Amino acid sequence: MLKSPTLIDKKKLNQAVMLHSKGDLSPAKKLYLGLVNKYPDDADINSYFGALQLQLQAPDKALPLLEKAARLRPTDADINFNLAKAYGDSGLLDKAKESYLHALQIEPRHQRANYNLGNLYKQLRQYEKARYYLSVDIDIEPKHDAYCMLGEIAVVLDDYAQAKIYFTEALTLKPKSPLIKSKLVATLYHLSGVADRLNEADLQQGMQWLDEALETCLEDDKITLLVLKADLYYLYGQVETAIEHYFNAIQLGPLSANASNSFGCALLTVGRFAEAWPYCQQRFNVSTFDVGAVSSEIACCSKPKWQGRIESGKHLLVTSEQGIGDQLLHAGNLNTLHQAGMKLTVTCASKLVGLLGRCFPFAAVLPDCVPIPDNVDEQIDFQTNAITLSSHLINDLENIKPARNVVPLPEWSDHFKQKYSQFGEKLKVGIAWRSKSGSCGARKSIELELWRPFLENDQVQCISIQYGPMQNDELELMRQAPFSNLYIDTDFNPYDEIDKAIAQIDALDIVICVSNVGAHYAGQIGKPCWVLVAETSLWHWFSNTNQSPWYPSVQIERRQLGQSWGELLEGSYEKCLQQYIAAH
Repeated sequence: MLKSPTLIDKKKLNQAVMLHSKGDLSPAKKLYLGLVNKYPDDADINSYFGALQLQLQAPDKALPLLEKAARLRPTDADINFNLAKAYGDSGLLDKAKESYLHALQIEPRHQRANYNLGNLYKQLRQYEKARYYLSVDIDIEPKHDAYCMLGEIAVVLDDYAQAKIYFTEALTLKPKSPLIKSKLVATLYHLSGVADRLNEADLQQGMQWLDEALETCLEDDKITLLVLKADLYYLYGQVETAIEHYFNAIQLGPLSANASNSFGCALLTVGRFAEAWPYCQQRFNVSTFDVGAVSSEIACCSKPKWQGRIESGKHLLVTSEQGIGDQLLHAGNLNTLHQAGMKLTVTCASKLVGLLGRCFPFAAVLPDCVPIPDNVDEQIDFQTNAITLSSHLINDLENIKPARNVVPLPEWSDHFKQKYSQFGEKLKVGIAWRSKSGSCGARKSIELELWRPFLENDQVQCISIQYGPMQNDELELMRQAPFSNLYIDTDFNPYDEIDKAIAQIDALDIVICVSNVGAHYAGQIGKPCWVLVAETSLWHWFSNTNQSPWYPSVQIERRQLGQSWGELLEGSYEKCLQQYIAAH
């Protein structure tokens, strides 16, 4: 038979509970300890003492107390709830889940159990179950932290529109929270990155939230918030203002790799090369970097990093970075080194090996997907990366030498010109509307449906230079006029057959495309090209010029704040007709 506390000990228990509730944990702990030693099988004493040990962040001491309390009183929802917390704090997530579910069997609308179980399922990446229990928690009583957690789950699932709704609800419930405001702005940043139109009102709202957050946030959070301000200004095309805020953040402490790289890109965008390059060195530590950043590791070269000193007779390995277009653009620097008498070995994407080998016959060109041979490693004196090479050679816009390194293969150019003669005197316009870049492809892409003006004109024949398979919505669109007028050459794969892709562009009158490899192909061969970019684009299109310094034939058509992609395309269409149809 269980021993029950005497009247005096019940008073001691009440005193311990009162002290516990007031936060006087040390005297409460002393009383609980005496009582649990005297009454080891009392459910209340074990339960209260276990809860206190949890508050003291001692789950290992809480567990045996709460396990005993749960055995003694298995139908008590609060005891099972605290036991679940102890399991969770001990890393025993399966047992924690089991105890939360038991608590909810006893009391289905146990508010804290629904919230904690939702949080646990979020940790386990079981997002549908997490959303269910968090929604039940909100149904019982709306709480900002439950809405925040739902917002975080929506972000993980790339549903930023829904995340904005959740974070907005959270802010309504806790309007002074700097954390919620920063989450809302981060969500606004992602939504703006893929928006058809950027609005000044959204930018101002984001800045208001961040200014309010900066007034009340912890000192350690100020750098993050200032960087977020800079990122948002940068996205909206206000590059100089963004640079000011990056500088303000640096005054408070070092930036993360992502922030440093973004700061470097902002400086490059306005041509401040000497300031930018040191920050851009952090690009190798950015987790979301595109394929190509690890080619120097793959090469396994044993030689030291090149420090930028050009010495005749020295042998330099230049490893690839980023995408095909970037590799072509930065390869132009090889001419400078060759003319100075340096020997060169270059790695690049496998499908570029033949093309670069023809364009730069003085260099040994190898694929970037395998280590360099040992006998090549023995000949090399130094190694560097393609963009690091640019950092040594380009300190202002005047150092950029126009890139005309690629010559289309005549037999393929003649093939496509003959093939496209079927379109008669029509203006042959190559279009590409999509980028596959993992980090910014969605921001650079323009939906095919918006290209309607070009496809409706009977004086224009649009020819796809888009690489990659067509998406389902695009295939459906292609069954309807005027999109059925778009000519897609199915006799080759422009993604892999680069020589044919370049020759195809050579057979056209003009290229109008988003910022993808098509713009680089056109620029490399001197084909007139209009590249359509957002308010702030990849740094090599800069922000203060409409003419590419790399490619004299490439004109930059930049979307303005408040302008939609459709409006930019409409304006480009009208200028295209004026300039080129008149010439024909």
